Amino acid sequence: MQTPGAFERLIRGLLRAKRDGRPIVNVDVVINKQNVPFIDKIVELCINMGVKEFDLLHVIPQAEAYRNRDEMFYDVREHLPRLQKVFRLNRLPGFYIWTNRFPVSYLEGMEDLIQDPHKMLDEVNGRRYHVRNYLDTGTPLECREPDRCKHCFIEPFCTTMERVVTTQNQEALELWWVGADPAVDPKTEPLPFGATWLGLHRATVGELPTTRAIYAEVDEAAPLPQRAADAPPLRLVAKTAAQLQAWLGDGALPAGVSVELRLTRETAAWMLEHTERLVLHLEELTLVQPTHETMSAAVAEDVRDPASFFAALGLRVRVAGLPACAAPGTLLVEPLRRLDRATFDAETGRLDWRELARHHVSREYRGKSVRCADCRLTARCEGLHINMIRDQGLKLCRPLVDGEWAEEAEAQLSLAQPRPRRRIEDGMTPQPPAPSLPGFAPPETPEEDPLRRHNGLKRSAFLRSGRAAAEVG
Repeated sequence: MQTPGAFERLIRGLLRAKRDGRPIVNVDVVINKQNVPFIDKIVELCINMGVKEFDLLHVIPQAEAYRNRDEMFYDVREHLPRLQKVFRLNRLPGFYIWTNRFPVSYLEGMEDLIQDPHKMLDEVNGRRYHVRNYLDTGTPLECREPDRCKHCFIEPFCTTMERVVTTQNQEALELWWVGADPAVDPKTEPLPFGATWLGLHRATVGELPTTRAIYAEVDEAAPLPQRAADAPPLRLVAKTAAQLQAWLGDGALPAGVSVELRLTRETAAWMLEHTERLVLHLEELTLVQPTHETMSAAVAEDVRDPASFFAALGLRVRVAGLPACAAPGTLLVEPLRRLDRATFDAETGRLDWRELARHHVSREYRGKSVRCADCRLTARCEGLHINMIRDQGLKLCRPLVDGEWAEEAEAQLSLAQPRPRRRIEDGMTPQPPAPSLPGFAPPETPEEDPLRRHNGLKRSAFLRSGRAAAEVG
């Protein structure tokens, strides 16, 4: 719906603001099917009026935009050259371009325009009552429709939420991380949702319990003590070259010990220098690409171009956390399915929606290039973590179309995932509410959205009515 005369009034107001000189003038444009053929001309018009800051918003499947979706949604690929022409204005001195909710895959070569992933926390906050209601009652979000979700900026979060709840309901969790929480007794802490590993952070290996399977990060870098032959499994996380030097000696690891080797610049340099040590321990080693909540951490720690590193390493080592194109010649495995105790509310034993959103940003938020559509593995590939993309770019995505590694990687992933993991946009079936943590009561009736309680559906009904159309236009 368009109000007659609105454009003329907008232009007059914009010109007055520019003539005044005091306000910072920013033009927001919701890019949609109606205006995308002319987006460069719209921006050019504003530039001619002195505007140099633009917020280019991707149309979202809500309210009137979704009800008129045939007239609003468009194929981004069809208009990508024109969009990129506008985006590249950000390279010019004095110009500021913001891409609000724009799909990551279309920003290759302009990854600095990818929105900070913490924006997802704000998006989820705006839907917190709906998220809480789903977690506690199993009532799906009202907007949940596969055809709608494929256009939605928060679909990745909703997929993460769905997978977490599914893991809880299916008792399929592997790692229950409690870290250094002083309130937790590591000898008696119950393992919820089918978990088999208790995750701890301690200063030394000697502080770890020896009566149950432990996954541990430790601060020390000292030779490992011997263990009884029947000791429960212990998986140690190696984060420094000093730890690798101390733990991966010429002899066998102590009984039941395996090592998860975090792939960083420091550990990568050690591995390239000591491949003979790695060869001795390949059966007990898994290399894991860490994820980072912030781009600054990715910049500081991540290996530059992991594919080049693995080509130089030349070992058939198990690798988790990277797509096949970034780990050629390796054995591709899944990371442990992990949940942190801190993700749950301490008073209710329920998933905390804020921490769940943070879990998504720091661990699960991934993206791919538009080019990945040509990859034979794309259905089984989650892509690269968002902050690795923001740091090193979508150029790291190298679609596997043919060749020996493409065939082998496809066989590995097909064996691990006979059916590709589904997403919300694929029509995942909503889950019933997951149980609370052990010792906590079932969830109470969640709080109702106060805006809905106050307004009901009056506004939506009004906008859909002919009376609204008459009053607005």
